[in-house]
Amino acid sequence: MYLKSIQIDNYRAIHKTKLSFNNTTVVIGENETGKSSILEAIQIILNPVYNDSFPEFQPYHFHYHIEDGSIAGPIHIILEFRERSKDEWEGFTYDRISFLLNDVTENIRELKFDLIVTPQKDGNYDIKWRLYCSGSKTYSSDPKILYWLRHVNPTIYLSAGMLTGHGYANVSRVEDPPILSKLSSEIKNYVKCILECADTIVSDRSVDINRDIENGYNAGIKLIESVRDPGNPSEIGLGRKINEILGTKIEQESGNLTSILTGSGSTAQRLGVLLLVAALLKAGTLELMEDMEPIWIIENPEANLHPITLASIRILISGMKWQKIISTFSGIILNSVPLYQIRRLTRYNGVVREYRINEKIFSREDLRRISFHLQTQHHLAIFARMWLLVEGESEFWIIPQLARLLNYDFSLEGIVCMDFAQSGMTPIIKLAKELGIEWYLLTDGDTAGQSYITLAKKLVNPIEKRRRWTQLNAKNIEQYFWNNGYSKVYMSHARVRDKKEENIKPSWVIQRAVKNYSKPYLALSIVKHAAEKDSPGVPDELKKMIEYCIKLSREATMHSVNN
Repeated sequence: MYLKSIQIDNYRAIHKTKLSFNNTTVVIGENETGKSSILEAIQIILNPVYNDSFPEFQPYHFHYHIEDGSIAGPIHIILEFRERSKDEWEGFTYDRISFLLNDVTENIRELKFDLIVTPQKDGNYDIKWRLYCSGSKTYSSDPKILYWLRHVNPTIYLSAGMLTGHGYANVSRVEDPPILSKLSSEIKNYVKCILECADTIVSDRSVDINRDIENGYNAGIKLIESVRDPGNPSEIGLGRKINEILGTKIEQESGNLTSILTGSGSTAQRLGVLLLVAALLKAGTLELMEDMEPIWIIENPEANLHPITLASIRILISGMKWQKIISTFSGIILNSVPLYQIRRLTRYNGVVREYRINEKIFSREDLRRISFHLQTQHHLAIFARMWLLVEGESEFWIIPQLARLLNYDFSLEGIVCMDFAQSGMTPIIKLAKELGIEWYLLTDGDTAGQSYITLAKKLVNPIEKRRRWTQLNAKNIEQYFWNNGYSKVYMSHARVRDKKEENIKPSWVIQRAVKNYSKPYLALSIVKHAAEKDSPGVPDELKKMIEYCIKLSREATMHSVNN
């Protein structure tokens, strides 16, 4: 059984949203898009610490109208679960809900948990919930059923910064949590060593950091080998948990530890292992049983971590077999997962919209090109609001700097200037549309530029009225700037002297200048000259394009929700 989706109405900053999940889901979006609220809503229902009840709701949990500050309505949260395969719910684990499944005939069945929290005039609130199967009229509000659900699909929550000791364990703390209560003193010493080494490192109290990393990592390995001893069946819960963290397994026949990590001797990788194990031990207060399928909720795992250590943790996370929901601002994390696992969120007036990739519209070649392009050249592009697509490297250098001369900063506006020569234009535009990212196309005035515009027109909704492209009135960007008052720059770099401009063929001068230097160097020379007092300034056509791109980017969130 896995969590298929969550639907939320009137919870915190979210007025309305619905988010779907894969076995691994990476959630991205700007600050205040509701990512943390969504993760918290899952935690309210599935946190095993709450047993068969709910935490107390406070006034700040409700969503308020912007206009008059009144409560928008009751909190409504629906979690939808689904069978991984036909008849999965016929097993012993699901006997507890068999009465909910009796009259359901679908091949793959779905279970819904529906929670409503209604505010009362006296400041209190009324909670109602029910669990039912899609297509059935039978439902249950028995607290024992809630306890069962939290047992089968408990959450393990690692909050932002928790890996480096700056976060918090989103569970109640007890001196001797269930996960440690049955362990031998030797195994408790391993756990103690892991936690102490991690705390010493992240608090900057370590006298010998390499020694502490080595000791903590070795304690983790010994912990795995100890708890998987067949003579200690009561300790299998912790063993399963630690093995999931480390991405390791014990070969039943040989008893040898086998790691899925390559180069696990690296200090940075060992530090990643140590930090992740320590954080999970702090967060876990339940003993994992064989019938459990925990849901990992990992919030911003990159917080306060060096990229090399983060790369190690990324490998570890990818090796965990249970369902994972990860929120991140990291390109390292984002580019380590398939595109279809990404959920991009936008929020406008409290409405949070989900964007995800429909794999069916992309060929394998499209996906290869997109992945290569994003990972090698524009690894943060998916976090942007808008893509300005350009043909070559010259435009890539020139346009953002011209925007600065107009007092715009593309990075602050959420605009990424992307050259699409290696990936192709069509898959990039299709990807932008799937992710709800605005796009605009700048092309040369030659035959190739016209063909790009023809292709782009086919990708635009016929009823859309927004302009999506500018075609230069010159065959290339160099010729365009020559025509707009920058001929002296090219003549200087072509080392053409004592000749009148009207007697010189522009294409010859430009070609010679490129030969002497390079197109990127000439592009930077144009930028430098454009910033000088006696320069022709930003050509009107490009000025209008840049201003229009700024407008599209600033309106991107509003457009995405309204469309």
